[in-house]
Amino acid sequence: MDSQNPDPLPDTSLPPPPPARFPVPADYYASPATDVSPLFPRWVPLGCGWLAVVVLVTLFAGGAIILKGGGGAGRIIDFFFQSVGGDLRQMMSRDVGKPDRDALDAEMKMLHDNISAGRVGLATLQPLLKSIGNAVEDKKVSASEVRQITRIMHDLNNRRPPGSLAPGAGRPPE
Repeated sequence: MDSQNPDPLPDTSLPPPPPARFPVPADYYASPATDVSPLFPRWVPLGCGWLAVVVLVTLFAGGAIILKGGGGAGRIIDFFFQSVGGDLRQMMSRDVGKPDRDALDAEMKMLHDNISAGRVGLATLQPLLKSIGNAVEDKKVSASEVRQITRIMHDLNNRRPPGSLAPGAGRPPE
């Protein structure tokens, strides 16, 4: 050993790492798009896209059928009013007398018949729904609220559809 040339250092370099079984994110995003395999097979996005289109078309067509008079909306509203009628009776306070209860039941039955027959449009029910919502908000329905709901139902039941003539209107004079 001479002082001018020390012994060479032992080789401390590590062997190269084994190749990764999957690409690391940096390599994946740095590689050209042609070298990258897709995450899903080609049919997955196409199939899901067409399924979404079919579902949307079905929903829109179903909504149009229901609103055009297919009877679906009438049945839904009818079921709603049957369940609301039972809930209203349970929430009525003691100051609601039998005549008020009977009048509400009679108007509710008539409204049910008019909705089923298509004589009451679904768009005209908004004031009634708002009144019922306000009445049941505090979980008690007073006699004045029952009379208000009954009056609104009575008005809906006796409303003439647009374009209909009043009795005797449009006839030539005799």
